[in-house]
Amino acid sequence: MEVLTCSTIGGHILQASSSEAQLAPCNVGRIPARALSPKNRTSAISALVAVFLAIGGGRTFAHTLRVAAQENQQAAPPAVWFAPNMGSADYAELFTAPDAWSATRARIGVFKFYTQNLRDAPCTICGNNTLQTFIAVDAFRKLTKWGIAIAVEVPAVKPWGCGAKEANVVVSMLQVVARNGGDVAFLSMDEPLAGSQLLGPDAGHGCGFARDQTTAAVVRYGQDIHARFPRIRIGEIEPYPFYSVEQLGEWVDSLRRAGFNPAFFHLDVDRNAVRVHHQDVVRDLKWLSQFFAKRKIPFGVILWSPAKSDREFYESTLEWARLVKSVLGKPDEIIFQNWAGVADAPHDIPTNMPTNDATFSHMRVIDEALGVFNR
Repeated sequence: MEVLTCSTIGGHILQASSSEAQLAPCNVGRIPARALSPKNRTSAISALVAVFLAIGGGRTFAHTLRVAAQENQQAAPPAVWFAPNMGSADYAELFTAPDAWSATRARIGVFKFYTQNLRDAPCTICGNNTLQTFIAVDAFRKLTKWGIAIAVEVPAVKPWGCGAKEANVVVSMLQVVARNGGDVAFLSMDEPLAGSQLLGPDAGHGCGFARDQTTAAVVRYGQDIHARFPRIRIGEIEPYPFYSVEQLGEWVDSLRRAGFNPAFFHLDVDRNAVRVHHQDVVRDLKWLSQFFAKRKIPFGVILWSPAKSDREFYESTLEWARLVKSVLGKPDEIIFQNWAGVADAPHDIPTNMPTNDATFSHMRVIDEALGVFNR
């Protein structure tokens, strides 16, 4: 019997085959609807159509659901992700003073942590934003209570592990989050293609993988993670123009041929390199959007800036958002994050709150950028 979908109505999962259908207790994880891309929401509705047809529901009911699916595909907003900078001074206040960002929070579907923030170890660039801080403020339970899916940006293939150690690090972290009231829904692999080919400062040498070796490492990584956390959706981030769009397309197709279909793809654009090398970013973003749409993989461009001040971050990120909007319209996913900072100091630009116009906070960036996207 094939499990088709999980209905939140009555807390049951609908199971159906061509010859029978039944209800069973629902024991799969629930991801808030606003954390799903329009494609995934439509797929869920289509699955319900198939279930009710198997049960014997009439054509009228099935037609109603199909119409709803079509309307959802046309009207559903993109998934909105938010990842505060690792060392932002008011990170913990997002959980101890939640009223200060309640309006903006209602627009966010996915909250992403960096792996460094969830390790029980000193982290210079994180400041005080490490695991024990988030446990103390009950961050994971609060995100669940607010209906926001939890994501983590994670290593997959890095010079220090080359695919042999990374999964164990991630599984250990996920177990700690689960013990403290969290249920991680998404993992964002941090540039596994790039990580397999770069030199590491502590590794002495890079992995030196050919693409097929990196593909095999990512497939094993996904299998290892899903063996312990089968419901987690694993997507990835890769850099541009470090790789051309054609190279990125070939990479994703190699993963798909090997049986690993990324749950999403987020593009990390180095805008300085785009300017220096005169990249046709408009053409390339359109190419990638069409590529991922054809493969039904949600696609988004990270909205960030290597700024040296909150104001510079605000102005630069909004400029980038306007360009992305002009090219892609409303992308499947809108990702707000930052990781820039100076070495050996907390990466604290921008401040997260407040939301008013008097500051150039991350919340203000999110609110105004979503206005750019008519979201």
